[in-house]
Amino acid sequence: MKALPSTKERFALALRELLESNSFESISVGDIVGLSGLSSRTFYNHFRDKNELLAYLYRITVEPLWYTDGKRNSLETFFTCCKDNFLYNGTLKGFGNALSYYGQNDLRSEIENKGVEDLVRLLKWNHFPGAITPELREVLRFFMCGITRYFEKYYLDSKTIQVDWLYTFWINCVPVYLAEYLVKEPE
Repeated sequence: MKALPSTKERFALALRELLESNSFESISVGDIVGLSGLSSRTFYNHFRDKNELLAYLYRITVEPLWYTDGKRNSLETFFTCCKDNFLYNGTLKGFGNALSYYGQNDLRSEIENKGVEDLVRLLKWNHFPGAITPELREVLRFFMCGITRYFEKYYLDSKTIQVDWLYTFWINCVPVYLAEYLVKEPE
């Protein structure tokens, strides 16, 4: 028997559904609360605002894509899972609609920040011999910024994205000393 979604997940599911046909700016907390069937008080017990909910939705959508059958995924497998997940279940459209919002805690910032942490984790899984320094995090952030700008430009222009290209972008742009630890299969 499948477990019922948690309260936070109910809000996230409501936001995802609303994003399929609305811009992020046009969605109010009231819209999210109404669709979730929960109260505003409950919403604010879990989230400061709809931006924090969007960040939560992104994290719960992306985090499982790093694993397949309990096994850690490589970067290539992760991008393949993103393609399969985002292109075929409406998630891409929802996140694409959220990209039109610029401001504090926007989706770009969440993708960049979470992406850096995901890449640091992948380096650790693959026994990267160097230290995880602030400078290294900035190198990773630079590439995550490129990915978010690519996603933003192509999605907002054409309402589609070539996810396969993202992996090629990474392979061609990541410094060699990092690439070998980001592209191999995790142990």
